[in-house]
Amino acid sequence: MYYLLHPKDDLVGIKAQIHSLNIKTAISQMFWQQVDDFSPHDMSLSPDKESLALTGYAENFMSSIKILSMQNKTLTLVKDKLPTYTEVSWHPNGGSLLLTDSEKLQLLNLNGESDEIKWLNFYNIENPTFDAKGRRITLSLSNVDVDVILQSQGENNVTHTVSDSNSIDIGARFSPNDESILYISEQAGYQQIFQESEEGKK
Repeated sequence: MYYLLHPKDDLVGIKAQIHSLNIKTAISQMFWQQVDDFSPHDMSLSPDKESLALTGYAENFMSSIKILSMQNKTLTLVKDKLPTYTEVSWHPNGGSLLLTDSEKLQLLNLNGESDEIKWLNFYNIENPTFDAKGRRITLSLSNVDVDVILQSQGENNVTHTVSDSNSIDIGARFSPNDESILYISEQAGYQQIFQESEEGKK
């Protein structure tokens, strides 16, 4: 088994490591260590077990996809300038990769060309993987709900819900006269500014 590790004791610059674990003997050893600015955060072992697909942060916190050879431990760039957090897993044919940036699914071949797997979805996608024949995909869907709460400073610590939408509500600020609260909400799929006052939302 291979696993990705970011050692906590590296205080100068956290370098990602890939370790191999022998399940029968429980012996673990470092297989590869990050040597440049490319810092992997997700990986997938190829069906032929000859390479690891790595997705990681590069310049400006954009993600890149690279292939790590299990034989000579060299890295080959497949595609760069991807969304900040991109997950990767192999297609069982060994010739393409399944990617998600939490919003959509893509098939990426090893030449860097990609096709979106189109389907109607309003949730966050995590951990997609193909079945052995490449005909079905299992994945996790999550719906993030972040609300704005107003809490009093006193003995009773009374709380009042300012916004309880089914989306992400953030960045609440009082108006100078304390009569209104402004906040950002993604209720329509993009950020909008809302105002909550004694008369209600405007």
